[in-house]
Amino acid sequence: MADKVPQYLSSPLQIYIFEADEVGIISGILGWAMIFGGWIAWISLVVVPLVYRKAKLKYPKGFIKHLSYYIGIKDMKPYPGPYEKEFQE
Repeated sequence: MADKVPQYLSSPLQIYIFEADEVGIISGILGWAMIFGGWIAWISLVVVPLVYRKAKLKYPKGFIKHLSYYIGIKDMKPYPGPYEKEFQE
């Protein structure tokens, strides 16, 4: 079976009208709401993805990766930490 080449190589993976990162957020909140319940969890299932989508449109591509690097959640392997003053190659 041959793999299908997408029409636009730079377009993000989409599931219906949502991008892959939005589906991850929705599924995480859905799991949280199903396990712990509560009306706040079910309301956040709608509100958080909408707020995330608006923020994503406002900033350039890749801002989540850079934000997680700056906060210290994710490490970018070949680069020094975000608080390094000097960098020697």
